Amino acid sequence: MPWNEEISSCFSFFLSSLALYLLGASVGRYVHYITDPLLVPLLQLKARVEKGVEDIWNTYLNLVDVKKENQKLRKEITELYLDRAALRSCLKDYHQLASLLKINNVDYSRHGLVYAHVVAYDPSGMDTFLVLDKGKADGLEEGYIVAYQDLLVGFLDKVYTSSARVRTVYSGDFTLSATVGDTNYPYKGGFPIGELLHVRQEDNLQTGQEVLLRGSDAQTPALRIGVINQVGPPSGQFFRKVYVKPYARIKSIDYVVVIKVRP
Repeated sequence: MPWNEEISSCFSFFLSSLALYLLGASVGRYVHYITDPLLVPLLQLKARVEKGVEDIWNTYLNLVDVKKENQKLRKEITELYLDRAALRSCLKDYHQLASLLKINNVDYSRHGLVYAHVVAYDPSGMDTFLVLDKGKADGLEEGYIVAYQDLLVGFLDKVYTSSARVRTVYSGDFTLSATVGDTNYPYKGGFPIGELLHVRQEDNLQTGQEVLLRGSDAQTPALRIGVINQVGPPSGQFFRKVYVKPYARIKSIDYVVVIKVRP
């Protein structure tokens, strides 16, 4: 009897397992009909989102690269503009300097030239001096002539290691030998008008005549100082007043040439 009960129990367990298996298989066949309509759109949406995120990321990377490239190009363009401006400045300086190599058919380049920029002007407005960015380290010495184009600006009266001061033709302390025609006179600076000294009453000077630098030798360039703008009547027994308007416009000068000769 126990043996029959054991067989019966095993058979019952077999039937139960078979029923559960068949029920699971039956349900499993129909579950996808319920889940597919929900899962498929989600999977499609996920795919689109992933594709969109990938596209956005790639676009961002491209934009970053383009931005970097644009910055590089802007920098290069700016450098080109600066280079062009520097080239234009160099060409201007070259032509201006070249025009100074010969004045009145006298080549004074053999004396030695020093190109210098103006770094300061007379703050009083009297144009009595300039400060240059060259000095003893560049071979400058006190007394050297300072010119702009073919105009006399002045001469060096103070020279330091890397700078120098120019006493201009407008300074009351500026005096040198000048010439008008074939006659020599001392020129004394002044603002805004200088004058010729020791002009005799019988000297036939007239307004409009040009006053030139008279050098210590024939090789000193005859730089232009200014023009006689007034000849006074005789004063005293011997001399008359003669006033000279200097040519140099000090505040408009941004560079000069120092000629290594003394007047």
